[in-house]
Amino acid sequence: MSWPIEVGKGDHRHLKGKETAYTLTMSLRELARRVDRDVKRVHGDAHALLNAGVLYKTDDGELEFPFSGVHVEFEIAASAA
Repeated sequence: MSWPIEVGKGDHRHLKGKETAYTLTMSLRELARRVDRDVKRVHGDAHALLNAGVLYKTDDGELEFPFSGVHVEFEIAASAA
């Protein structure tokens, strides 16, 4: 499936003369198919992202990523052996 999106600026796109925010919405199965991963593993990842506030669920139960991007910063410390 191709998305009919014209070139946008940052957090929105221009489509048929209208500006709209980027929103990616799809079912869990569709997401798993697109990334060529097992639905069960994508389900676990999706719930972690839902709990972190990166993904949201629509009233129809589909997953939504309502951002143009996400900046993630974290630190990994060595474990004491």
